[in-house]
Amino acid sequence: VNELSFSLMTGAMPIDATLTLAGTTVTWHPAAELAPNTEYTAIVTTEVTDLAGIPMAADVSWTFATGTSVAQGPRRVPLGTAGDFA
Repeated sequence: VNELSFSLMTGAMPIDATLTLAGTTVTWHPAAELAPNTEYTAIVTTEVTDLAGIPMAADVSWTFATGTSVAQGPRRVPLGTAGDFA
């Protein structure tokens, strides 16, 4: 797996990202947050092979859309009275 074997596009524009390979797990890291309310197409090409080196029979693609706002993550937990923070 490499940058040529997986891509994410919005229209004809590729999304800049890096791939991390750890054993048989690939993680895709976009260079910036995905835009809200945007349709993307993910593409996995026949560059991807199984453990025996046999490539996929055909490219696979799917589309998805992001929501209308960017997730802000979990709320902060106030620890003001929890004791010493050192």
